[in-house]
Amino acid sequence: MANIFGQIDNKILSMKIDQALEMLRTKSPEELKGKVSKVDRNELMRKLSELDAKKIKEMNIDTEKLKKSLSGADLEKIRAVAGKDADVVMMKLKELLGG
Repeated sequence: MANIFGQIDNKILSMKIDQALEMLRTKSPEELKGKVSKVDRNELMRKLSELDAKKIKEMNIDTEKLKKSLSGADLEKIRAVAGKDADVVMMKLKELLGG
């Protein structure tokens, strides 16, 4: 039974990642900033700092797929949306995606 719930959680996470990638491609940096502004920035940065390779593996996130999915333009949008935290966010992405 726990295995079924784990599979459901992984499927939901995969759908959320796909949705985020789609928004990254179709929304302007201003629209994305509007969405991010609704989230507690400190909480978001805390959650980001908690991520490491082990946690990513536990969450069954395919980092190779993500690396192939993210274009240079996507990364620049992420940098723009991250604002004052851009350097930290980009360093963490590089660390997590191994590149």
